[in-house]
Amino acid sequence: PNGSAEPENSRFLRLHPAPVVDETHGTVVVLHGGYWKNKFGLDDAYGNAGTISLGPFFLARGFSVVEVEYRRRDHEGGGWPGTNDDVLMALKRIAELKAEGADGDYGAAVRSLRPDRLILLGHSAGGCLALWAAHHLPAPAPVVLAAAPVAD
Repeated sequence: PNGSAEPENSRFLRLHPAPVVDETHGTVVVLHGGYWKNKFGLDDAYGNAGTISLGPFFLARGFSVVEVEYRRRDHEGGGWPGTNDDVLMALKRIAELKAEGADGDYGAAVRSLRPDRLILLGHSAGGCLALWAAHHLPAPAPVVLAAAPVAD
């Protein structure tokens, strides 16, 4: 009633189709920005908070792509530490999906995942989250591309 309940679309992974290559180079994990505000995110009016072109760009170059939606500060449980935990849970889920496998077109996309070769790509707030997540993951450390991150 007060608007603080978590909407159904506040945490999810968007798995892009499998790239058309013999072997995937790695998995690019796209973390959108948006100053941790609820109005910015995947499927927003701003083109996934400005990251809409990144998935297709890397997919066309032989990378599997996963976009992460996470709770922002106005979602119940969002902010610190919930938002950060969402990102770590998403990265863990990528490895679980790969281990579980699947069939059909979805299965091809799952089989293309490379949890052993992650590239965390974040813009703005997403860049901050990518840097933070890389620091908290076990070795081998992922590559991080932080575009205009909120960082010192």
